[in-house]
Amino acid sequence: MRFGNSFFEGIVYLANSWSYTGEGLFDQDLRINLHLALDLAISQSLLLPHIEKIVKSINLQKKLHKILDSEFPLATTYLNQLNQI
Repeated sequence: MRFGNSFFEGIVYLANSWSYTGEGLFDQDLRINLHLALDLAISQSLLLPHIEKIVKSINLQKKLHKILDSEFPLATTYLNQLNQI
């Protein structure tokens, strides 16, 4: 999988997760905001554009679960929903 554009979209997503004054848009706690922003960026910018490849490859799904399961619950939920498609 190539993540060129997806990577930059993720960076933009993260950059937009804070207001101009530096306040988190998802949570006032900066660590929680960063974690939520990363989780959402993974789902929206990395997983979503590659949905067809992910759905077709059980091996890829297993690898993604291994990476995401313990730290990124929103991305993991997204992966779990792919199996229902």
